[in-house]
Amino acid sequence: MNESLDRGNAAGDLPPDPAAAAAAVREARRRLAASRGLARALVGLLALVAFAIVWARMTYRTEVHINTIILLVIALVAMEVLLPLIISRLRRSRGGAAAGYLEGETERLMSRTSTLALLAFAGVAAVLAIAAAMVVLQQRKVSSEWLAGFDTAVILGCTTVVVAALGVRYRRLGLGEDLLMAGAVAAAGLLLAWARDFLRLEPIAMIIAGAAVVSGVALHVRWRRWSRSPLSDHADGSGKEATP
Repeated sequence: MNESLDRGNAAGDLPPDPAAAAAAVREARRRLAASRGLARALVGLLALVAFAIVWARMTYRTEVHINTIILLVIALVAMEVLLPLIISRLRRSRGGAAAGYLEGETERLMSRTSTLALLAFAGVAAVLAIAAAMVVLQQRKVSSEWLAGFDTAVILGCTTVVVAALGVRYRRLGLGEDLLMAGAVAAAGLLLAWARDFLRLEPIAMIIAGAAVVSGVALHVRWRRWSRSPLSDHADGSGKEATP
């Protein structure tokens, strides 16, 4: 009997299996990412409806249209930052979710009035900076061909960065929804870079918004399924989901 107790204590003193620990960490990150699917779907749905209304009701490239698009983009970016934090906090208040360290620190900062004021100031400053840059370029009579080439380079650069980030995220977490978003961003970026003289901005933006709705709903379905069972039921030593 003493020998069996000694064996049990020895087994308890063994270090954890690195592969199993890595699989558990990866699965926890997958769940945390999936828990934000509802926020992505809501932001995507709002963007889809808003861009459709602007497309149907406003004359293209007027001053009012451009200002509306700028304000809409700022509002969507703010929602993309704040809505996941709000939903996560509501879920945790009901015992339905946990937050990672980075998310917890972000939520703590966002709860401060000074931080929110600073973000609002940064958004307004960014808009003013863009407007000032456009005025300077017009005053210096920069050629339209140079501006078009610069815009194309910026669009392709930003598209490449976003697609690469989604690809890295897919490689780390294995969520197919990230590939859907990467494909939508790539398609919208190429259309915006090469066909913006023939197409309006709104239908191009609606490609990304539609992908956000679909992928967000898919992530939310994943999260709902995972939230009904313990973490150990979905991760094995290989880091893959276990078959039910």
